[in-house]
Amino acid sequence: MPLQKQAVFDGPNDVRLRLWEPAAQGGIPILQQGEGASEGHSDVPRARSGGLHGGCCAIFVPSGELILATPDANGHDISPMPPPIDRIAALEAAPERLDIALRHGTAPRR
Repeated sequence: MPLQKQAVFDGPNDVRLRLWEPAAQGGIPILQQGEGASEGHSDVPRARSGGLHGGCCAIFVPSGELILATPDANGHDISPMPPPIDRIAALEAAPERLDIALRHGTAPRR
């Protein structure tokens, strides 16, 4: 029996963050790079080549500098929890991320 392609549905949590950071600095979002990034969970070229047909993303608000632990021999890491997010900063950042979703057609519309 021949292999058939399967549609993939995933929730890449870093996509909107990776769109927001360069946009806030006047850079080019990952949706327009076209080369495939070596960092992050996903980018458009890798998503297409992997069969990604849809996804859901939370409006992720970063909580300061992310410090990742070095993975052990089994690939596990125990990274420290960042401090709580400042309420005002979160209230300012969340609408910016929603705006990105609306501009790129990734948010549901009523």
